[in-house]
Order: sequence, then C-alpha cells, then structure tokens
Amino acid sequence: MQGDRILALDAQYLEVDAGTHVACIPYHRILRILYDDEVAWERGGRVEEGGET
Repeated sequence: MQGDRILALDAQYLEVDAGTHVACIPYHRILRILYDDEVAWERGGRVEEGGET
C-alpha cells in the first residue's frame, strides 16, 4: 500500500483508503515499512544501518 492512501493514525490501527470504503488495519498486521524503497522497519527484526536486519 502506498503512503498517500493512509488517511489517519489511531491508537490501535491506521485508516486507509480502500477505494470504495475506509479500512482499518491494526498495527500488529503491519509486516514491513519501506521508505525510498529501503526497509525502514520490519516485524521481528531490527533494521541496521544499510537496511539489513
């Protein structure tokens, strides 16, 4: 999902534009966050400098 589809950040979930409706995605469902095509965060691992976990 592209960041421009994120509408709001709540305490428990983020709200995203799902096309026909707003979907709520709990944070525990997020597996990976990319920034400029680099892994900024990944579940279960710490991202080291250079993008490696």
